Amino acid sequence: GRFFGGGLLIGREATLDDGLFDVYVVGAHLGPREALRLAAAMHRRELGVHDGLAYYRTARLTAVLSRPADVNLDGEVQRMAHRLVFEVRPGALRVFARAAGVTALWAPEGLAVERS
Repeated sequence: GRFFGGGLLIGREATLDDGLFDVYVVGAHLGPREALRLAAAMHRRELGVHDGLAYYRTARLTAVLSRPADVNLDGEVQRMAHRLVFEVRPGALRVFARAAGVTALWAPEGLAVERS
């Protein structure tokens, strides 16, 4: 999607239904000063082109780790090792949302289940 980290806009072109991941890779070579500049640009929604950032669009991504690392997966930090494979699987997730003009039968924390 377009947002990460509690609402920071990162991918202006990203959509949830195009079948592609929008991948941003922050270079490990960035020093503290450059990392702060990059974070500030993200916060101001002025990310654009940056020397310490690479951007890719793909339906499948394989990451090979040289050693175990903490990986942030949609806000959840997991200790991962070796090879990680991410793949878009169209239709794999069912989402129920209230349609305009339909009364919800049950709605915990914003989720609405519609009458069929």
